[in-house]
Amino acid sequence: MRGRSLTRLQLEYLKDLKNLGDDLRNFFLLFSVVHQVPPRIQSLVKMVGQIRDQVRLVELFRAKQQAHKLIALLSKSSDIKWPALRTKPVAKCRFLRSRIAQMQALLKHKTFTAHEFHGFKKDFRLIYTVYYSLNPEAARRPADQNTLTAAKKLIKRMHQVLLEHKYKHGLRYRATLVTLPKKFRAHLLHLLATIKITSPGAKAIKENGLFSHPG
Repeated sequence: MRGRSLTRLQLEYLKDLKNLGDDLRNFFLLFSVVHQVPPRIQSLVKMVGQIRDQVRLVELFRAKQQAHKLIALLSKSSDIKWPALRTKPVAKCRFLRSRIAQMQALLKHKTFTAHEFHGFKKDFRLIYTVYYSLNPEAARRPADQNTLTAAKKLIKRMHQVLLEHKYKHGLRYRATLVTLPKKFRAHLLHLLATIKITSPGAKAIKENGLFSHPG
C-alpha cells in the first residue's frame, strides 16, 4: 500500500476476498460436526475483514500492519487442523434454527452491545447466504423487492457506522451499547419468524432445499 490509495481493481479483489472468507467461515459453521470454525481459519477471515474495513476507512497504516500479520499467518496455513465434516440435513437444520432463535432472543432486548450486534450481523449473513444459495433467482432481486436483502443492507450500514467510530474514535465493541429503532427490531423479528427451515422432502420447499421464505 505504501501510504497510497488502492486501485479500483485492488479494492474489488479485497472485497471478493472478504466475501470468500465469510463464505468459508459459514461453510465450517454449517458442515463441521461441531459447527465451529477452526481457530486459524477464523483468524485469517477476521484479518482479511479488518484489512478491508481499514482500507475502506482510509486507515492505510493499520491495514499495512495487519497485512504483514496476515502473510505471517498464511505461512502457517499447512498446520491447520481440519475438522470432521458431515452433510446430514437434520443437523444443519437444527443448527440454523438455533441461530435464528439466538437472533430473535437478542432482538427482544431494547439495547445490546456493539459486540452482540456484530455477532447478529454475521448470523444474519449466514442465513442470507443459505437463502441465496438455494434461491439464487429470488436473491438477485433488488432490495425494494426482497425483504431479506433490504434488511441485510440496513444491518451492514449500521455496522459500518460502528466500525467508523471504532477506528476514528476508539469505540470499544464490548463496552458500547446499541439501541435499534423499535420499529426496525419489530420488523426484523417478524422477518425472522417468517423463515422456515425444513429437511429435504418437505412440501413447503423446493427439491433438496433447506430454506424457504416468502420473499
